Amino acid sequence: MSADHIEESKTRVLQAAGEEVTLETEDTLFAGAVTHGVNDDTMDYGKIFFWSGLGIVAVIVFVVALMFFAQFSFTNALRNASESSTYMEITKLRADQNEQLNSFGVVDLEDGVYHIPIDDAIEKIAVD
Repeated sequence: MSADHIEESKTRVLQAAGEEVTLETEDTLFAGAVTHGVNDDTMDYGKIFFWSGLGIVAVIVFVVALMFFAQFSFTNALRNASESSTYMEITKLRADQNEQLNSFGVVDLEDGVYHIPIDDAIEKIAVD
């Protein structure tokens, strides 16, 4: 308890020998508070609302930022997967084309159409 409060409430604190303390006051509210072991506090509701509001706004901003980050990460992961998938498709297509160009095979058996390796076809055309 501060000395200012004691002077405002016109309270005197008397300390006897040992641990005994006696309070004398003309303020009945203060005397009742001491008797019940509590003191009325005047709360600053403006500060409470300000800090509560600021805390709520900070949490909302954090959650929204987290949602945007998650969406960005998901979109980025999809784009990377798409690029990887496209790369794999192109690689497979090139491997299939190289296999077709460098192997013997049947194109249409009924018409007697076959394919030969590109190098052999170039050599055959160059010789003819």
